[in-house]
Amino acid sequence: QFGHTLKDGVGEETKLDPFAFMYYLEHEDSRKNPSWKRRLHRYNEALDVEMVYALHDCLYLAELSYVDTLAEIQEGLAHYVGSPYELIYASVEGKPRQPAHFLAIKKEHKDEEAAQKKNSLLSWFQQGDTYLEVLLVVRGTKELADMISDALLEASEYRGGKAHNGIAQAGKWLVEKHLPLLRHLLEQSGKTKLKIDLVGHSLGAGAASIACIELNEMDFIEATCVGFGCPALLNKEQSEKYKSTITTVVDNDDCVPRMSGATVVNMILEVMSHDFKTSALEDISDFIDNINTNIPTEVARIPAEKKGEILGWMANEFGKHKEAEIAHMKSKPRKTVELFPPGKCIHFFRDGVNVSSTYVPCDFFTEIDVTRTMVDDHYIAPGYNKAFLDLMRSYTDDSKFAFRHDIDALRAEKKKADDKK
Repeated sequence: QFGHTLKDGVGEETKLDPFAFMYYLEHEDSRKNPSWKRRLHRYNEALDVEMVYALHDCLYLAELSYVDTLAEIQEGLAHYVGSPYELIYASVEGKPRQPAHFLAIKKEHKDEEAAQKKNSLLSWFQQGDTYLEVLLVVRGTKELADMISDALLEASEYRGGKAHNGIAQAGKWLVEKHLPLLRHLLEQSGKTKLKIDLVGHSLGAGAASIACIELNEMDFIEATCVGFGCPALLNKEQSEKYKSTITTVVDNDDCVPRMSGATVVNMILEVMSHDFKTSALEDISDFIDNINTNIPTEVARIPAEKKGEILGWMANEFGKHKEAEIAHMKSKPRKTVELFPPGKCIHFFRDGVNVSSTYVPCDFFTEIDVTRTMVDDHYIAPGYNKAFLDLMRSYTDDSKFAFRHDIDALRAEKKKADDKK
């Protein structure tokens, strides 16, 4: 399906030029600098520090979904601060449209002070004894290439709007699988209502968001969702409709929340439209100067007149082979972006000094930011967890600040377990 979109938007004969991409990346680095980012966010509401703490609690749970065994999930839940959880279901092997996930039920509060924390996103810090409190954490795709492939599927009709087709199927599958169990748990508990918190990262965030929407259609369930790096999932109107129940966190230049068939086509067109002739000639000139400076032999030295001939020939070749293609790409219409991250969106970004975070509208993410960190920003450890730590270490003026849930330690334990296999 994406292949048809690509051919329609770019052209079947077009191939992405790696040199064009390299120079476009350099151009975007110089344009989308920290001052540019600060300007984009200057009128947005900043994130409250208590919300940062609450979001990091959720991030720990999202990271926990990537472990490989039930024992590791149980151990991770045992270390969760605030409330003990009993694991009642877990799948560590994902299938197409059937993501790996785990389901847990809250037992009793260990930490009453934490249980009264008003600003937490998670229901077990807010609800009384009338609610049965359940946690559903959905894992994303472990391989980035698979995630990108899945993310490029087109939109389909969903509840009067549009949604990412494959992710919508995954979210509905989660509900169909666990709805009978949730009904049974509520009946056995003697409580009047079930409150379920969903957490996910990457495609898991998307599936959790759809499941949240579907579960809230049940009169005995109240569902909320927190997602990190959720793919472009819903059309704008649908996304804004669910601000009260879905929170999406985007780290800096994370490419996934910005990625859809339309934005990928538009990115390719922008790359292929970029005129890099001047930059390329400068690089060739610098290369020749470097040879003349660092290779002290007359045989290797390139005289000034020869250098001029080389640069003239390169400029002529560029004109013959690239200028018409660049003009052609500039003339092609850009695709209309249909899908955006869902719900209330929060953006962590590097502001040139530290990391800042603000609320942003969902259509803030209308294009892929081509930067050197666009992939790393999507991962939990080098991306999201680092952004959270950098923000709080700046806020507290403490270079050793640590959250109560140590995601790096969780990853270290997972690596130890992997090494033993």
